[in-house]
Amino acid sequence: MEELTMQQQLSLPATYEQKMTPEIARKVEELKSSIDIHDKGKVIAYGREEQAHLSKFSESILQGVGTKEVGEAGKLLTKVIGDINGYKVACENDDNVRFFAFFRKQKSKIQTLQTKYKSVADNIDIVVKELQNKDLALGQVSRNFEMMYVENKNMYEFLTMVIYAGEQALKDEKIKLQNMQKEAEMSEDLMEIQNASDFNDDIIRFERRLYDLKLTRTIAIQQAGQIKNIQKGADELSESIKTTIVTSIPLWKNQMAAALGMQVIQGSLNAVNAVKDATNEMMKKNAELNKQLTLETAQAVERGVLDIETVNVVNQKLIESLSGSYEIAKQAIASREEGAKQLQKDEAELKAAIVKYTNLN
Repeated sequence: MEELTMQQQLSLPATYEQKMTPEIARKVEELKSSIDIHDKGKVIAYGREEQAHLSKFSESILQGVGTKEVGEAGKLLTKVIGDINGYKVACENDDNVRFFAFFRKQKSKIQTLQTKYKSVADNIDIVVKELQNKDLALGQVSRNFEMMYVENKNMYEFLTMVIYAGEQALKDEKIKLQNMQKEAEMSEDLMEIQNASDFNDDIIRFERRLYDLKLTRTIAIQQAGQIKNIQKGADELSESIKTTIVTSIPLWKNQMAAALGMQVIQGSLNAVNAVKDATNEMMKKNAELNKQLTLETAQAVERGVLDIETVNVVNQKLIESLSGSYEIAKQAIASREEGAKQLQKDEAELKAAIVKYTNLN
């Protein structure tokens, strides 16, 4: 998909008027009738409340509303893995022998591992409760961002309506300006020329106001994606937490309990060897599962985080757009001022010529 130019992003959909409902059409007419481009105060205030609301909303997005819960939940998941790995290390021999080599250890080793098992199990239970609380918080984050998305969408639609009404009013005013300019060209009254110039300045001022509103509308479009990204991150991490609580943690606790129970197994050498072989195979699979769960958890935590570089690029492009439009407007004003001076000079020369030829008669 080709990237849209800034002009395309700012333009209203070509089919907007065709798709307007009777209710929207009525509101457009009300907005249009309330516009007075010759009243500077009304021009500045046109759409200002919605623009300020979006600005406040943008600040809350860039501050990472709700991402605190995402980050803390990720830390808790990491803590669970750390506690489980700590128990695994405690079960291993100092000589790096296989997992169930501790069967031949003294009774004190069994007691130590029993204490360690209880400590790790209790600690995991505490973390599980914290994870459950974070899961509830993440659910609230997701719901909040869903409401924010709807709010952003409504604001976008209202700004579109405000801009459309302004453009329609602007068309009518430009027709009036053309008539004024024609009358001024045929008149010798300099005040009529000045009135036309003032009228044109009012149109330019209102055009700048509409441009600002279009930029605000574009920001609303961009923020829709930002909101959905944060909501997606919260939802995915919530799913990861549920999977960890329901599946992963019980599995690990069962494995730790089984490992502890096997330490007290008494029997023949064949029985011990059989248990050791079975346990080694289990640990290989568990190690692979541990790796997989760790990687998947890390991926889930990282997914959906807002890229600040993207925000910077968007912000820079907006700044460049505003700067460019300012320079263009500045040059246009200078050109019009120079044209006005030339018109005055031409008018003076014309009047002098008319007086000169009139005196000849």
